[in-house]
Amino acid sequence: MRGISWAFRTSKPLLKKFFPLMIMFALQSLLALAVIFADNIMLGIYSEKSMAAASVVAQIQFILQQFVLGAGVGITILGSRYLDNKDVNTFKKIAVIGLVFSIAAGILLCLITFLCPQWTLSLFTNDAAIIEEGVSYLRIMSWTFIIISISLLFLYLLQSVKTMWVGMVAPALATCINILLNYALIYGNLGASELGIQGAGYATLISRGVELIFVLICILAADKKMRFSVRELFYFDRYYVSDYFRAARPSMLSGTILGIALAAQVSLLGHISSEALAANGVASIIFMMFATFGFAQGNAAFVTTGHVLDSNQIYLVKNYVKVLQLIFIGVGLLTGVLVFSTKGLMVSAYSLSPETHALALRFLTVLSISGVFLIYSQPIESGIIASSGHTAWQKWIDNVFAWLFTLLATIIGFGLRLSPTFIFSVTKVDALFKCPFNAIRCNRYKWVRRVNKD
Repeated sequence: MRGISWAFRTSKPLLKKFFPLMIMFALQSLLALAVIFADNIMLGIYSEKSMAAASVVAQIQFILQQFVLGAGVGITILGSRYLDNKDVNTFKKIAVIGLVFSIAAGILLCLITFLCPQWTLSLFTNDAAIIEEGVSYLRIMSWTFIIISISLLFLYLLQSVKTMWVGMVAPALATCINILLNYALIYGNLGASELGIQGAGYATLISRGVELIFVLICILAADKKMRFSVRELFYFDRYYVSDYFRAARPSMLSGTILGIALAAQVSLLGHISSEALAANGVASIIFMMFATFGFAQGNAAFVTTGHVLDSNQIYLVKNYVKVLQLIFIGVGLLTGVLVFSTKGLMVSAYSLSPETHALALRFLTVLSISGVFLIYSQPIESGIIASSGHTAWQKWIDNVFAWLFTLLATIIGFGLRLSPTFIFSVTKVDALFKCPFNAIRCNRYKWVRRVNKD
């Protein structure tokens, strides 16, 4: 106890930075999720099939988001050295290269989903009603993939130069517009025609378009750190392409593979039953809304631990890491309790069949347990260990365990034909098995010595 008390006392200055950062990152994540959550719950009230189809499209979008995140990481890795040396012009050239990679991914996904919507949806479910509902929605939503590939990359870029307010205002603006248009277009209010799931698609497309316009205005006019011009956004310097690709390739590849693994888990549930797919859509978004503070710990720990590492105060790093792990455990337990205690209230907001309602409650019970381990483990790998520059660890452990348990769940699901709840549990149990690996890796502190040696 005396050691823990001493660790807290020595970590007080860092904790004063950690908690405001955690809150800020959590609010950013909540606002970014709010558009998806608005579609999810407003369609869930309108029609279970529509909500299930929208949750599939959200999973497709998640794969793109992982790729765009990797493109942003490449800009940060390669561009930071120029930004540190006040060479903003070179940094902007590298940013444009990352933007081109991101837009190319958005266009490719747009073409696939627009031209082959039925085939794309059939990868996730064999329910004809869900596919029929989803086809028209996906054709509309496919255009948002291009918009998202630009706006997300720009938001990441602004965050890298510490212009944080745009990342909060832009999603908030998009959410307000989306909710208003959903109310009008899904249900036929405010003089609009009742369009159902198509209305949700148009609402998202318009709100994402407004968000992109706002972000572009900020990039071109409001941001004084990079001072982008229109001409610079369209200037592609091939000189840095090979360097950028080497820096970004690991993150883009591993992020995309992880996104595909998580999509495969959704596909597995969708081919078991439409009720399991709908229940997963409900449970996953509810859990994510509660878990944002837990995942935001990783970003906050990345920043604060990185500052300590720069000072080479090894004893302070060890004390701070001990304190952070206790905080991670506490936040994980609190999140689990909140998810479990409010699951009935949250699920009752949807118009679900009795079977889907019961499955959603059981899925949330699983998430309330696995989430405790996930919220301890994820910030260690993405925050503490990654702050040393050792980002390969997170990519390796996330992908290995995600694919391992996805394959195991597939074998169980189609071979033994066990209950959807059991199969869902198998896809989430990787959080438990990652914990000891991350804890051992973190508490051996080899990553600290490695940074100081470099």
